[in-house]
Amino acid sequence: MKKSYPTDNIHQKEGQEQSKKLYRYISDQVKIIDDARGCARSIGDLFTPIANVQRNKFRDYCERLIFTNPLLHGRKGEELLWRKAFYEVVVTAKRLKKTEYTLQEKACIENHINVGIGHYHHFVARLQQEYDLDLDGIVDFIICDQITAKKGQNNETNHELLEWVRLSIHRSLVYLGDLCRYRLEIYPNWDSNLVVRYYSQALCFKPNTECHIIKWERSLIIRIIL
Repeated sequence: MKKSYPTDNIHQKEGQEQSKKLYRYISDQVKIIDDARGCARSIGDLFTPIANVQRNKFRDYCERLIFTNPLLHGRKGEELLWRKAFYEVVVTAKRLKKTEYTLQEKACIENHINVGIGHYHHFVARLQQEYDLDLDGIVDFIICDQITAKKGQNNETNHELLEWVRLSIHRSLVYLGDLCRYRLEIYPNWDSNLVVRYYSQALCFKPNTECHIIKWERSLIIRIIL
């Protein structure tokens, strides 16, 4: 006589195995990405076709890990994605800058920043859809007209999970503000309103959550509000 196992337990085990495989792959890729970045001798070395493809794959795998098991790996996946796919690339480019960025170097960094902005727009939209959130009046850049909850989410969704979702949206808005700030550092004469826009949304969405907005950004926000 065959033993029968609850379907939920089987799916849970499959999800855990998938998470382990994704995490191992991501850990291996972190080493490869770090080694390539450490060997870069010019800004152009950071943005070769191979490096761009590698970061894109890494980003996709991190997102898969985040949504496969958000409570267990969500925060770590977010952190790795931000640091390795976006933040550390910009920091390394600053270190490799000689006197001024060339036009080609500016174009490469700006494209990298734009990819990041596109990613976090998509990420917030996916969180909205996956967990049936109403972000109208909170996030002003991408609101789904028809929200279809997935994975059987409803009003009784695990409280801990929903708290992670809200914090993840907050972090994404901060990252969007950071990316726009990096672009402003390349083009200091550009309008700073985009920086303020994302940081303001982050502050309004989770006002009690600490957000690393520097003094001049706070003053800009206050000026606009007044």
